[in-house]
Amino acid sequence: MEYNKYKCVLVKESSCEYNFLGNNPQEIYNSSKDLYITDLAEEVFYIFCLDTKNNIIGTHEISHGTLSASPVHPREVFKRAILNNANCIILVHNHPSGNLYPSQEDYNLTVKLKECGDLLEIPVIDHVIVGQDDYLSFKEEQYIFWLIDRCFINYKISIDIMSFLYYYINIR
Repeated sequence: MEYNKYKCVLVKESSCEYNFLGNNPQEIYNSSKDLYITDLAEEVFYIFCLDTKNNIIGTHEISHGTLSASPVHPREVFKRAILNNANCIILVHNHPSGNLYPSQEDYNLTVKLKECGDLLEIPVIDHVIVGQDDYLSFKEEQYIFWLIDRCFINYKISIDIMSFLYYYINIR
């Protein structure tokens, strides 16, 4: 029986200069403008890979979708993060409509990617939704903490169990 030998390679498409830390949502928004994410009529989904000092070491377009959706699979996100030797990642996508309020799909995807990142020890530290003139950061809005509740609801754990978990966490 025959088998194939493969080599995995990361190829740099281009470079750009920056002089800020990648964990600043305003600067992520400004970089999104440089990548023309804010100008597109379709949704696109990017990740920003950061090193241990929060320097951006790479950006990757994960998906280029339609007017109102951009399908994303965790495998595609973390394949690129691993190839980039990322310490952590920031999720970035646009809302062409200009309405920055996260959809239910945005919350669900963030929960899924956050769980995968925690498992792989490549944490998702923010999810930034960008529009033409503004942005919304899950970290700044404290949605990252709220998503813990949303995750429980999505997995249909009852309110009683959630109350017990809150009580248990608070007394420890």
